[in-house]
Order: sequence, then C-alpha cells, then structure tokens
Amino acid sequence: MAKKHMVVKFRIFLSTIILALLTLAVGSIMVVTYFLSRNSTAGLCRQLMERTSEEAANSAFGYLKPVEDLLKVTRSQVEHRRLDVDNWEELGDQLIHIIQVYPQINMFMWTRPNGDIIFSKSMEDNGRTYSVKMIRRGDGVARTVWRHQNPGNSGVFPDLVEPEAKAFDPRQRPWWPKAVAARDLIWTDIYIFFSDRQPGIAAATPCYSSDGSLMGVLTAAVSLDRLSTYIKNLRVAKTGQAFIVDQDGRMVGMRDLDELKVERLDAMGQKTYEPRNVVDLRRSSEIRAAVLAPQAKEDGDGKRSPFFQFAVGRDDYFAYFVHTPPGYGWRWRVGVIVPEDDFMAQVRINTAISLIISLLCFLSFGVAATFLSKRVSTPLHLLALDAERIKRFDLSVDSSFPSIIYEIEEMWTAFANMKKGLRSFQKFVPSDLVNLLLESGQVAEVGGEERNLTVFFSDIAGFTSISEKMDPQALTELLSEYLQEMSESVAQHHGTVDKFIGDSVMAFWGAPRRLEDHAVLTCLAALDNRARLARLVEKWKLRSSAHFDIRIGIHTGRLVVGNIGAHNRLNYTVIGDTVNTASRLESLNKAYGTKIIIGEATWAAAKEKIEARLLDLVAVKGKTRGINVYELLGAKGQLGWASCPFLSVWEEAADRYFAKEFKKALELFQRALEMEPRDPVCSIFIGRCRDYMANPPPENWDGVYVMKTK
Repeated sequence: MAKKHMVVKFRIFLSTIILALLTLAVGSIMVVTYFLSRNSTAGLCRQLMERTSEEAANSAFGYLKPVEDLLKVTRSQVEHRRLDVDNWEELGDQLIHIIQVYPQINMFMWTRPNGDIIFSKSMEDNGRTYSVKMIRRGDGVARTVWRHQNPGNSGVFPDLVEPEAKAFDPRQRPWWPKAVAARDLIWTDIYIFFSDRQPGIAAATPCYSSDGSLMGVLTAAVSLDRLSTYIKNLRVAKTGQAFIVDQDGRMVGMRDLDELKVERLDAMGQKTYEPRNVVDLRRSSEIRAAVLAPQAKEDGDGKRSPFFQFAVGRDDYFAYFVHTPPGYGWRWRVGVIVPEDDFMAQVRINTAISLIISLLCFLSFGVAATFLSKRVSTPLHLLALDAERIKRFDLSVDSSFPSIIYEIEEMWTAFANMKKGLRSFQKFVPSDLVNLLLESGQVAEVGGEERNLTVFFSDIAGFTSISEKMDPQALTELLSEYLQEMSESVAQHHGTVDKFIGDSVMAFWGAPRRLEDHAVLTCLAALDNRARLARLVEKWKLRSSAHFDIRIGIHTGRLVVGNIGAHNRLNYTVIGDTVNTASRLESLNKAYGTKIIIGEATWAAAKEKIEARLLDLVAVKGKTRGINVYELLGAKGQLGWASCPFLSVWEEAADRYFAKEFKKALELFQRALEMEPRDPVCSIFIGRCRDYMANPPPENWDGVYVMKTK
C-alpha cells in the first residue's frame, strides 16, 4: 500500500510558498554576505597559493627525479656490462639519445679515472642539434675530438691538442671527489655552467667493477632554465609570483631570470658568474623578505603553518612555502607570494554578488506566480497525456505526479482507479482489437470479413489422466502457469489468443492487425511454446511429478474473422474450414506420434524460414480430399531431433512410397528407422508398405490416407 503524504488546500499552499521565498531571500543575503566577507580573502588566497606552490614543487620534483633514476639505471648497465663504455663510437650515440629523451639534461658525461672523458651536449644553435666531445689524455697532452651533428659548430668548438694540465679535467670538478667519496649518487649545489653561463645543477654517480675498482663516474648536468621559464610563466592571482630557493639561500628559479646569477670580476679582470643569493636580490625585495622571514624556515616538528603574512614597507603580502621532502639529493623551498591587494578585487566581486542575490530574491516574488502556475499545469498536462494513453488502450505505464494540492491529488487517484478497472477488462478482450477500434473511432458491431489467416491449436497430451492423479488446486495452479506462458509466447509473436478450451489453446495470426508473414510467426510461436513448456517442466520437477506435453496443429487458409455473437455480447473470433482443419491436424499428432503438424498451405507460406519434413498425404476426419501435412522440426537451419542424412533417406523413401514402389520404399524406411530409432513415423510407413505389398492398392490410388478418427 502506497504511503500517504500530506496534502493541503491550494490557497494555503500558495501563501506558504510566498512566505518561504521571502524568508529564503532575506536569509540567503545575510548568510552569503557574512561568509563571503569573512572567508574570501584568507581562504581563497590560501587555497590558490597552496595549489600553486604544490604545483611548482611537483614540477621541480618531476624535473630532477627522472635524472636521478636515469643515472641509477645507467650505472647498473655499466657495472653489469650491458653498456659498453669502452666503445666510444657507440657510447657517443647512446649519450646523444639520452639528452634527446631528457631535454632538461644539458650534458651527459662518462669520465674514466685517468681523466679521459666523453660527453654529449645540447647545442643552442638554430636547429638545436647535439654534439659529442671526447678528451683522451696521454704523453702529457690532451686530445679533444668533437663530433657535431651541425658542421657549423666545428668553428666554435674545434678539435684540439693541448697540454694535459690546460685541458678540462673533470676530476677537478666538485662532483667527482664528492661522488667517489660517497660511493653513491650525489647532487651538487647550484653553479653556473662554464660554456652556457647559465645556472644549473649536476648529479653524479661512480661505477665499480666486480672487484671493487673504480670504472668511472657518470654525470648529468641539468640546466635550470626550463624550470625558471616554467616559474616565470606561472600565474598567481594578478601580480603574485612563485620562486624556488635552495637550503643555502641560492636562487633556483624566479620570474626575473636576470636575477638568478651575479656577474663579478676576478683578480685578472675577467668576468665570472655565480648563483645569486637571496640576500643579494636587487629588484625583488619582497622575495628576499619572504625567504628571510622566520616563518619561512623549515619546521622540524611540522607545527608551523606554511601560510603566513609579512610586510615590505607599507605593502602587505601573503606567503606560502613548500619544502622538498627529506631523502632527496637536493633541498629546496618553493615559495609563493601575493600582494594582499590582489584579493581585494575578489572581496568587491563578492559584495556585488551579494547585491545581485538580493535583487534576485526580490525578483523571485514575481517569478513565484509563474512557478506556482507551472506547479499546477505540469500535473494537469501529465494527466492529459495519461488520458491519451488510456484512449489508445495503453495501460502499461503507471504514471503519477505526487502533489500537495488536494484537488490534483484527487484527480490522480481517480485516474489510477480507472486504469485498474480497464486492466481487468483488458484480460477479456484482445488489446489489438481494442486499439484498432479506438484508433478508427468505430463501435464494435456484429460482422466480419474474409482474410487469409493462420490458425493454431494446441492441446496437452493425456490431460485427463494427469487431472485424475493431481490435487485440483495444484492442477489449477500448474495449468494457469502453463496458459500464461503460452499466451505470452503468442503475444510476443504478434498472435491473438482466441480462447482457452479447457487445457487447449486456440489462437490465430493476421487479425486484427494484418501480418504478411503470419504463417512464419505461427510456426515460430509453436516452437517457442514447446521450448517454454520444457523450461516449465524442469521448474515443476521441484514441486510436482506432473509432466505436460503438448501437441500442436497449424493451418493457413481463407477465414471469416470478426465480431461473432449477439448485439449485446460479441466475441472476436474466426470461423471457417481452416479452423476445423487446424484442429484435426492437432489431433493427427496422436496417430503419428509427432508434436507439431502444419498444413500444406502453411508450409508453402513459411518454407523459407522453417525446417519441416513431408509427413503424409492425409484426408482428415470428415474430409475426402487429401492434403500434404508436414512435421515442423525447427526454425531455418535448426533440424531439432532429426539429422540431414536421416531426412535425405526419409524424403527418398516417401517419394518411392507415393510412386507405388513399396519394396524399395520399405528398404529405405527401414534404413531411416535404423538411423533414428526414436522416430515413430518410420514404423507406420513400414507397416503400410508391407500391407500394400501384400494387397496392392488400386490403379487410381493417389497416396491419400483417409483418417477414420479425429
């Protein structure tokens, strides 16, 4: 039983809605204004800065961590001899491939303990090519050989032979002794690359042979220009900026790229470059103030908030810092600073939003009338659609539109009760017939028309014996379930159930709606009937020993179909000789031991879509003219219990039989019986052949077998 809900009168409903809208408007303005004013500045700022700083930190991590992993993998390849570091021709190609895959690597180097070195380098020329430099030491000299992808670079970086002391010696670089001493992968501090004059960082790892001797050192020099460009392009509010600084205060990345390095003159008057320390920043005093603030220092116990405020002169700023987690070779801090004024614009926007919300709340009173009318018109419109479906006798949809308006609720209840009554009526009348009458606007009257239709009869074999052995109530339940399944099968194949005659079902196809393939649909429905019955019998085994089996007869022909009966009580049915023939064909199954027999006209109309065998030329009870009858085996391509070889022998035997070659027919029928011992029809024709061989039929014998019983 449906749960009842509260209903009220329309006037009360309308008054309540207006008061609720007024309360909602005032309350919304107060709540929205309060929370937006209190939380917009600090809350939005912190969320934005936290997201930006974490994004920058993840970018920095993703910039360096792959290089560290690459060095570890390459070291393993060298130590396990999977990478030949002695074949410099192939090694050079491998090193170029590495910096092509890892664009953040400016140079990838292999150094032997004697100072021999080979490295690949990214060349900043117009085509962005790569070069390999090899330095071999011996006899007091160092021989430098370049291999350039761009020949134009040979003028800038020529091959050299110079004193060994003057040549580049990687063993004097800080990463060599540091890596050898650590016997593991190390990262250097930030330094300025000698050739590019750009800040960078290097990672190095030593490689050892199986006896523990040093084979050499792998080094990757990582340029920080791409990371700085990313930081430069990172937008934080209107004028905010992000930056990265290492643990010693050296600038790693910032928006002003020129601030990353310091130009100095050495004792010889030559220009030298070194990373800029945060204390030396000239044009970014706000970054210097943020980094040097006590709150920006790494907090060991994790209690200090990464978000804080600081001031530079009269300007107030928000700052947010993220520290590189422990365990990595570099220790950086990613900071984001934003002027507090950047977020005042958001406060002004929030104020405007509050004003707009207030205006909308007042306008909503005008909209309320429209809303209420829609609230009334929608269920009425749905009621009209439901009435239209009822007009078409479509009772499949249980639509509803719960409303708190009393009058509308009453209308829905009335419609629901009406459909309940019509559903009961629908069980006694074919739905298609009612739909046609409703669509045409006609009134059901006595009369009919002649059409070509297909009639279907089915009957439960031995039903009388079954009923004598079963409890009446149990039998009724099984029979009801059986008839329900058969009815659904007929309906799914677009047929019309005419009537139930005890345990028998009579149905027809092609009326009231015209069907071009009514013979095919009837045959398929018959096969489906038997399939459904098989599933029912399996299910019934759990609760009953009853075993239903059905026989089916199908015939196609001209019939009168229409409303038959009295003026005040009609039955939409079919009458004609085709009905009687279909009924006789159903009974004929008993004589032949078959399940489904179809008439000659049905076979002619459906033979392209079904499999069947010619059963006999029979004159059923009450007829003198014989017709070919067929046993329906299955849908096209599905022979059921029979096999192709068996059917081939059967057809030849039948041909010989009707040609009066009874001896040859007898041999063929016996062979067919050996192939399919379960086929009872073979035995019938074997008996006939023997009778006709002993007592030949007259010369005018046409093969018709006259049935003496139903």
